[in-house]
Amino acid sequence: MKPWRLQTERDARERSGDGRTRLRSRPVVESLEGRTLLSTARPAHPRTVPAAYKPPTPTPNRFPPYSLDSMIESPTAGGGSNSIFEGNVAITGSTHAYSVVWLSVGTKPGYFLNFTQANIKGQYTFVVPVGYGSTVLQLFAEDAIQDYSSIEQLTVNRGNPVEAWDAIALQAINASGLAAPEAARDLAVLHSAQYDAVANATKPGDAYQVHIAATKGASAEAAANSAAATVLTELFPSQASMFTAAEGSALAGLPATPATTAGNLLGIQVANQTLANRVNDGSSVGPALSTDNTPQFARVTPFVISSGSAFRPPAPPSPGSAIYDQALAEVSALGRVSSTTRTPRQTSAALFWNGGSAASPVSDPVHWNAIAEQVSLNRKDSLLIDARLFAELDFAMADAAITASDAQTTYQERRPASAIPPIDPTFAPLLLTPPPPSYVSDQATYASAASKVLSSAIGPNLKFTDNSEAASGVTRSFSSFDAAATEDGQSRVWGGANFSFDVQAGATLGTKVAQAVLAGFPRAK
Repeated sequence: MKPWRLQTERDARERSGDGRTRLRSRPVVESLEGRTLLSTARPAHPRTVPAAYKPPTPTPNRFPPYSLDSMIESPTAGGGSNSIFEGNVAITGSTHAYSVVWLSVGTKPGYFLNFTQANIKGQYTFVVPVGYGSTVLQLFAEDAIQDYSSIEQLTVNRGNPVEAWDAIALQAINASGLAAPEAARDLAVLHSAQYDAVANATKPGDAYQVHIAATKGASAEAAANSAAATVLTELFPSQASMFTAAEGSALAGLPATPATTAGNLLGIQVANQTLANRVNDGSSVGPALSTDNTPQFARVTPFVISSGSAFRPPAPPSPGSAIYDQALAEVSALGRVSSTTRTPRQTSAALFWNGGSAASPVSDPVHWNAIAEQVSLNRKDSLLIDARLFAELDFAMADAAITASDAQTTYQERRPASAIPPIDPTFAPLLLTPPPPSYVSDQATYASAASKVLSSAIGPNLKFTDNSEAASGVTRSFSSFDAAATEDGQSRVWGGANFSFDVQAGATLGTKVAQAVLAGFPRAK
């Protein structure tokens, strides 16, 4: 490609004090291979620059500060997650007026292969093609005479239809304020429909609950998109506009072919049948708790296991027993707001797994789905395998919710916030105490079930950083999913919400549920 050829209105240049060549008059940028690059009303680089430009080492925010502020523009990049559906994403930003902004893909030093010029307000836009997974972009801006420059890096996460719709579902659940059991159930319905839609399109023998003969060549991506949009619109009708916009963005990236049309129809059919299968599953029996704080979710029809009582744990230790008194003393010391024995790390963990604060608990199924999104994003698994992972994950947590609710209903164990004050009126727990009974810890049950599914699918020793609560300013790193689950469960003792025997029984229960789900699910290849 030919270099820029710059002419000036007057061929007058002067040497500045720092040795750079400066223009006294505005340059007129001629064409590059027949295309006009810049208007004559805008200044440009006063030198010959190749189309693939390797700038000098940038000097970020030299005095005076030189700003560069970019963001991802996408209807599906909600909540600042930078997670999108589209194959092309718009990068917009602002810098100093008329600056030249260069863009490259990847983090390795090299040439910036695309450029644009900011307008008089300093605004600029790039349209960048991105594949599935994470794409790192670097932007470099400098003023027209190279005095000041700044560099910025962005990461664009493009999820496949399973990962991307999971992110949309988590937004819907958080906006609705669903309790953990209902969140687990709705996520299981979503991923049940998506898995069966993808399986019927690619490997019909692996479909789990809904078997529909698909048109040969039907698009699995289109089926996954329409199945998700149909299910979520039914579950969260007040947020239908969000799902419609997301579906439009997702389908816009697919070719307008008979395969896409067939996939759309297949996804709708599978979703409608999945919803019909769950319409009388007991999830609409009323409030999550009856007037005596008895969990009602124990009545919900499980997704895989035979019944909510299938793995009912033995009774908790009796008050006054050595095990009970030891656990009571432990949570009394560690779980109180004013604890002098709880370490800063334990406090941080208790708040982290509670959603970043003491008073605003996050649904644990939402948290573990967010972890699954993070670790699956760049694995490049097939759509069928990814759909299976999320279906197993949420089947396990939905059934874990049912079994935990069964145990809570059966044993009616008092929470530390009720059991300790008659002995020590000064006790107040660090975390807001949830209303269901204490035994078993449903959070430990969810965590154990989720970690066993993720370990089975991805590996037991994967090191990862959990960014799920990054909005609260905290991330945590773990050596494995089991290590994360152990901390998740134990955080309930550190927060004063559960006894240690609640956590231990919940972890055992979640493991049994996960093993049953893994054994009962088709083995996608």
